[in-house]
Amino acid sequence: MLFRNLASMDVEESIRGNPIDGVVLLCGCDKTTPSLPMGAASCDLPTIVVSGGPMLNGKYRGADIGSGTNVWSMSESVRAGEMTRPSSWMPNPACPVPPVTA
Repeated sequence: MLFRNLASMDVEESIRGNPIDGVVLLCGCDKTTPSLPMGAASCDLPTIVVSGGPMLNGKYRGADIGSGTNVWSMSESVRAGEMTRPSSWMPNPACPVPPVTA
């Protein structure tokens, strides 16, 4: 909730700091989806919210990995000596979101 409110305040300040008549907000996760419209509502401007949808799982060594949940298990494996840092962190996808195609 803290970061959602922080993002909302950031959106509000960004909108107020620019001379615009309306905004189109692009969101895509459980924090930005409510926070962007909250910030825009405080400015009382016409707003369109476009959601990119949920983030998809990535693949690592043939297994599905989440966008952040598997990082904890991998970090525990590094601390336990089961994985080395380069073998565990370097080949992981930086962002498991597929590219948008038109």
